[in-house]
Amino acid sequence: MIETVRSMKEIEREDWNNLAGKDKAETTYEWFSFIEQADLNQNINYCHAVYREKQGKPKGILPAFYQNICLRDYVYALGFFSLGRVIPNMKTPVKVTGAYIPFSTDSRYFGDKNHFHDCLNEIERFSRDKNCFFIVMRNLNEKIDLPGYSSMELFPEVYTEPYLSWDEYIQSQRSKRGKHMRYEYKKSIENGTEIYIEQDLRGYSDVLYTLHMNVSRRNKGEIIVYPRNYFKKMEDHIPQFTKCIFAENRGTLLDICFSWRTTIS
Repeated sequence: MIETVRSMKEIEREDWNNLAGKDKAETTYEWFSFIEQADLNQNINYCHAVYREKQGKPKGILPAFYQNICLRDYVYALGFFSLGRVIPNMKTPVKVTGAYIPFSTDSRYFGDKNHFHDCLNEIERFSRDKNCFFIVMRNLNEKIDLPGYSSMELFPEVYTEPYLSWDEYIQSQRSKRGKHMRYEYKKSIENGTEIYIEQDLRGYSDVLYTLHMNVSRRNKGEIIVYPRNYFKKMEDHIPQFTKCIFAENRGTLLDICFSWRTTIS
């Protein structure tokens, strides 16, 4: 049996994590709950396909969502900026379904890969019922041999080993920019700036939002502006996955570098 899950509240945390794994933050139940609650895009509706056998535990999950989107916005989202500039800004959006395998570098399936096609068929049925214009399979690192599907080469994803410290990162930069960074960093330390890492961001939501809005206002390009409760939702759902490098001078926060911890100890 295959069902469509419209909210993470409809599936047990343990069932999801047993299939998705806990070694990467972005595959966990906690992460998907955070994204659902963060309200980054009110236009997105979730429709995860869940495969079960005889009303038992889930054996496979294919995360998915559907949304209304204008064609030009979708082309921009794919990264084709030059093409997006010549497409008229359509006032009437089209419905699109997106299904995705998180982390294309390892083609991670939630559960047995044999259930992938069954779940995809359910998403196709759901999309037809919703009159979606087309389906996009995201982050799939292998060609899919199914009628009606075609492949498109996009930007590659690269994962690197994290630096053990800020000093190690600074010393690793060998270009002219790296030399300038080391000079500015040295002068900053001499002027009393303290740099430290916080791995528990509970209680920092207001500070993070203020700094984020400061960056958003100064940025000349397109940047996602998070809603006010975004960092509070982060505290509620995924505090164990986050960390920040703070730069502080005489009690005043000057800058932050935000990142995800993608392993669970």
